[in-house]
Amino acid sequence: MNTPLSLSGDGDVPLSFSNLPAELVDNVIDHLRGDAVALSASSLTHSSMRVRAQFHLFHTICFTPQRWSEYKELVKMSPHLGYAVHHLIITQPVSSLFKLESQDSCSFIELSKPQAERTAPLFPAVTKLQLTRLDHTALFIPLLRNVCDTHIVESIRMHICVIPTMAYVAEFICSFPRLKKLAISDLFTRDAYAAGRRKETSIEGPVPIAFRPSIEVLRFPSACTLGEVNSISMVKWLFERSMHVHLTTLEIIVARQEDAVVLRMVLHQLGPRLQHLYLGVEQLTEDASFSKPLTLSHSTSLRTFGLWSLKLHGDEGRPRPSLAWVPRLLMELNSSALEHVHFRLRAGGALPSDLGTLDWAAVNDILCEHRFDSLRRVTIEVLRGHGIKDVLWPHVKDRIADLYARRTVLYTQTDA
Repeated sequence: MNTPLSLSGDGDVPLSFSNLPAELVDNVIDHLRGDAVALSASSLTHSSMRVRAQFHLFHTICFTPQRWSEYKELVKMSPHLGYAVHHLIITQPVSSLFKLESQDSCSFIELSKPQAERTAPLFPAVTKLQLTRLDHTALFIPLLRNVCDTHIVESIRMHICVIPTMAYVAEFICSFPRLKKLAISDLFTRDAYAAGRRKETSIEGPVPIAFRPSIEVLRFPSACTLGEVNSISMVKWLFERSMHVHLTTLEIIVARQEDAVVLRMVLHQLGPRLQHLYLGVEQLTEDASFSKPLTLSHSTSLRTFGLWSLKLHGDEGRPRPSLAWVPRLLMELNSSALEHVHFRLRAGGALPSDLGTLDWAAVNDILCEHRFDSLRRVTIEVLRGHGIKDVLWPHVKDRIADLYARRTVLYTQTDA
């Protein structure tokens, strides 16, 4: 029931929400974003508030096998709520990920069976998919078509998923014709830790392609993608099928010389189209020369350059990594558009003797050159390194004095 509100004063003046501009009502509701209780109350207060409040309440939802029937019934009663969902997180219990019996009521197996008749998806307006802790029974296009319209999805993130091969992922993403953003991390096979298993599961042989999406943002936030070589395997596969020609953002970690060669080829062809690059070099052997093929000489329009996985200390049984590639790539970079350089240091286990692993003085001299006059921020992010916490920043600050004087440096250190 819509009841008018009153403003007290010399007399009661009735104020009806229906007389307020819709823009004003929406603006008020927008300020409640993130407060589910307040949004729920607003949606029940007046019909003029309901649509905007429900937009925020249902914009992002987490979908599990247990909630299938609940959401199906809700959308049946209020079909417009299905259109409010734009960001869909699909996940399942960890137990279902590693025990996939067909009787398991917590998995998507039963839900992935063909439907007797074709029905509209529950959430037809979803443009962003986040797929977490899933396996092939959930990463199944007929199942996803019951949940969302695969023809309008623009962004996919796959995280902690169990899949057969990287070719499976390649075929999977080609079911989304409008896909623009793809992030993949921590993928495993069911026998990932079996003795004698061949770690490389790269894309080999033909892959069925339903559509050819044009990827604009491609991210591999971790090197753990069915072994070290598979991130670059996906990049190479997209490159060979011209699905990368509109790529503007790339995040990747290379671990072999072959990876560096492929990445050099990709960076060369992308040239000035690439605007944001986040690059890590994972040194797995004593040979630090494998990164030499890398060059940024063709990346003339970079606005952001992230240097990831900068280990100051070698893992157990491995040598201290060489970070000589960092100043070398910065020296080659000739982008007058560069605004942000982000160093992400991994200092776990580091000792004071490891402080000189990266030549900060060279970094300072390079970034202070006139070609980088557009540089607005230099972020130095340190992960862990509790043992050198008190000496690391003074060491770095002393060697980047010129850069620090420009008030562009942001230094952070976390124990994560």
